[in-house]
Amino acid sequence: MSDKANVAVKKINWLGVGYLASLLGILIIGGAFGFAYFQLMKVNLVLANQVEELKMQVGADHRQLSDFEQTVSGFQQVMQQSQALTHQQEQVMSDWQAAQKNDLSRWHFAEAAYLIRMANDNAEYAGNLPAATFLLERASQLLQRSQMPAAAEVQQLVRADIARLNAVPQINTTNLYLKLLVLSQQLDQLPFPETPLGSSVKEIVPQENNPDLPWWRNALNQSWQALRQIIIVRQLTAETQPLVLPDEKIYLNLSLHAKFETAMWAVLHHDAAVYEASLTSMIAWIGQYHVQDAQITQAMLQQLQALRQIDIRRPSVRLTNVMQLLDNHFSQPEAS
Repeated sequence: MSDKANVAVKKINWLGVGYLASLLGILIIGGAFGFAYFQLMKVNLVLANQVEELKMQVGADHRQLSDFEQTVSGFQQVMQQSQALTHQQEQVMSDWQAAQKNDLSRWHFAEAAYLIRMANDNAEYAGNLPAATFLLERASQLLQRSQMPAAAEVQQLVRADIARLNAVPQINTTNLYLKLLVLSQQLDQLPFPETPLGSSVKEIVPQENNPDLPWWRNALNQSWQALRQIIIVRQLTAETQPLVLPDEKIYLNLSLHAKFETAMWAVLHHDAAVYEASLTSMIAWIGQYHVQDAQITQAMLQQLQALRQIDIRRPSVRLTNVMQLLDNHFSQPEAS
């Protein structure tokens, strides 16, 4: 019995050892598997980082390649421009060599065309007709020295334009400015009306008490008569001049002086609208607030009316015929 029990105990011991060994093996295998999985994830993370860096490097290479292509394209454009500039320089040198052989016709014609264009700009946009006339006369002198086929026709049109510019009436800005300045200095001498409302006052005759009326009615009449002497109401006609107090006359003159300065500014800048509006206001104010029968007032109003009739706008003249002829000439291809 004891032997059988010992054998059973030994079997149970070996069985526990086997379970323990199996458990230990499972733990070892699980640990090895976990370590291998950890290492594999680490390797995958490293590979992912390397792939991302590789993508970034490829993108940077693409950008550098694109920049290089743009640089090459820019160099090609510069080369094309350099070739075109070289061709132009060769053409200029060829023309200069021809000019050195006493063939200055084309140069004179080109210079005359440039002066004509400047004259057109001065006449059309700046309104400077004297400068435009001077430039056309200089262009005419150059056209006389040119042997180009179109030079004679252009010179004929230039002569006609010179005559047309000389016929345009000119505005003497300095003289007009000085006239306004003299009138502004004479403004303070204009007389004001002394009694613009008139001096005739209807005399109020006091009424005596009527014994037939009650006492309160007589008292009311006396109060009404006293009130009429205190408050005076006058009806003005359309010809009556407005009332200007002595202290207010200086402000009226200052306003008129400001209008004169505005008109002079308009003369210098050829602003016809401001010029006419300023003179119209001055004529209205002087005729309304000053003595119209005075000789100095009438003389100033007449001069202002005459100045208002002057057109101070810049004359605008376009040299249409000669400009059209030059445009047609330079638009045609040159004969080799």
